[in-house]
Amino acid sequence: VMAFVIIQALKVTGLLDIVGRVCEPIMTLWGLPGAAATVLLASVMSMGGGVGVCASLVVAGTLSGHDATILLPAIYLMGNPVQNTGRC
Repeated sequence: VMAFVIIQALKVTGLLDIVGRVCEPIMTLWGLPGAAATVLLASVMSMGGGVGVCASLVVAGTLSGHDATILLPAIYLMGNPVQNTGRC
């Protein structure tokens, strides 16, 4: 639920568009829109959060199913080092 709230807050404040424009040159290397960077940022904090952000962007039409398929391995490979560090 928190992922949906975060994405809505980013949309309302316009930060999602700013992040998308800033990260677009890098994300196009993988054929993804710039907003896909928010999924990767969320997955560093929490794997579940990354999946939630990805799902909410797919539902909103910002990402396609193809984009989500490209992002899923990255979510699982990058997932939650912050949480694991806290556990250590």
